[in-house]
Amino acid sequence: MGGLGGRGLGPRAPGPARGPGGRWAAAGTPGACLIDMDKPGRHFFGRSPFPAAVDRFHDWIQTEHTVGVLVEAAAAAGLAAAVVAEVRRVRVAHST
Repeated sequence: MGGLGGRGLGPRAPGPARGPGGRWAAAGTPGACLIDMDKPGRHFFGRSPFPAAVDRFHDWIQTEHTVGVLVEAAAAAGLAAAVVAEVRRVRVAHST
């Protein structure tokens, strides 16, 4: 959820990504999201798009539980609200 939310919001929030590390953050977003594509793949298509060895490694380093989805959804919603607030603040500051 976090990876998909970040991927969806990233292009819509250029203001906070500006600055010395902005390009690096923008460049890292697709890589961070790519490995999480196993979840929507399993949900919508019944299988992961990755080889079994990649899935085993990912499952080993990231043990998630059912409640984890709720935590990730809440974090994504909170971060989305923060990004929207920052983008609005920047737009108001630049419009005056």
